[in-house]
Amino acid sequence: MKPKKKHEELALLLKDAGRPIKRDVAEQEFSEHAVRACIRDGSVVRLLPEVLVHRSLRHDPTVRVRAAALWMAPAGGALTGRAALWAWGVIKEPPSRVMVQVRHPLHRQAPAWIRPYRPRTAPAPIAVRGMLTVPLAHAVVHAWNETRGETALALVVTAIGGGHVSAADVAGAVALTGRVRARRGLVALLEELVNGITSYLEHRAKTRVFPPADFPELQWQVSMVVCGRDRTLDAFDPGSRTALEFDSNSWHGKVEDRVGDIERDAEFSSVGILSLRFDFFAIFNQPEWCQTIYRNTRAERLGATTTSGPGVAALTN
Repeated sequence: MKPKKKHEELALLLKDAGRPIKRDVAEQEFSEHAVRACIRDGSVVRLLPEVLVHRSLRHDPTVRVRAAALWMAPAGGALTGRAALWAWGVIKEPPSRVMVQVRHPLHRQAPAWIRPYRPRTAPAPIAVRGMLTVPLAHAVVHAWNETRGETALALVVTAIGGGHVSAADVAGAVALTGRVRARRGLVALLEELVNGITSYLEHRAKTRVFPPADFPELQWQVSMVVCGRDRTLDAFDPGSRTALEFDSNSWHGKVEDRVGDIERDAEFSSVGILSLRFDFFAIFNQPEWCQTIYRNTRAERLGATTTSGPGVAALTN
């Protein structure tokens, strides 16, 4: 087999690695001539100043986020907003538009897929998975500013409810951020998350489908020991011994997750607790149906259940 030339090796490496590379690094490893040859034949393109990628990857969101991080690092810049949330592992998919924190005005025009953000006080960057990002609490606030409506709510709830960052830390970042869109709404959401909401689906269920004003009997995030195991119910009515569980695809979509749900429901059933499960579609598109199912179940069980049962070692809010 005919040996590959240096510029062919460089192009193949960038394609297989699926990552950007700084031009000076590529020149050190392969030679300046090889880099120029790749750019000349079109196999490698300049995605950003001094940042190269294989031409097949120039529109890949993951590559773009990593390229933005490479480009900004020498000037003390960092990923923030949704791009930083992806780097931290809070969200699974990188955004198509990359928000970057800059300390000084850019000397070069950024492409349309990059959104520069210059805060009054810039938090020191942190290295995450080989990329410089702002601290996660600040990234959450910037993601809230970057998005709107349900998307913004979902990002904040996912970050905090998933245990990636505390509501207190995000509240601290809010206090340090000069301009926060709908600041009161974000502060109110953080206060609610302190009380234990763990997912955006649960937040939606509590605020839109089963609001406390209409369903005062429901207790949220109730911890129990059932059949020797620590369990937490999304919502629980002690009077009728009815549990409400909210199943998102991200947490209940795999076969092993479903098997675990069946086992969990069986254990609760053994101590007289009935679990009603509502999925993402039902909570968002059939709220009245969800309410009816719960109310009818509760009315039926109130005539046949008591507030105590065997096998429950503990019950706390």
